[in-house]
Amino acid sequence: VHAHAKDVRLDKHRLDEVGIMAHPLQYHTPKLPGLGDVNWGLFFSTLADAGYDGPVCVEVEDRAYEGSLADRQESLRQSYRYLRNYTP
Repeated sequence: VHAHAKDVRLDKHRLDEVGIMAHPLQYHTPKLPGLGDVNWGLFFSTLADAGYDGPVCVEVEDRAYEGSLADRQESLRQSYRYLRNYTP
């Protein structure tokens, strides 16, 4: 069992246009943790309330970090630096 740390920037106006049943990429943009709209304090608080203490895997789908292996490695370092603020 594991949890995924994946952030998105939600385009609320576009969501209003296409509706909730549209393909998600029509109304949100994948981002690194901390660069989108996810409330990470609430996310980790909810995991703790549920008794979860397993691994949290970062999903890098932010196109800004797809250019090279070095970019992808930096995205993981940046995600770690951000998310460690929410974990013991």
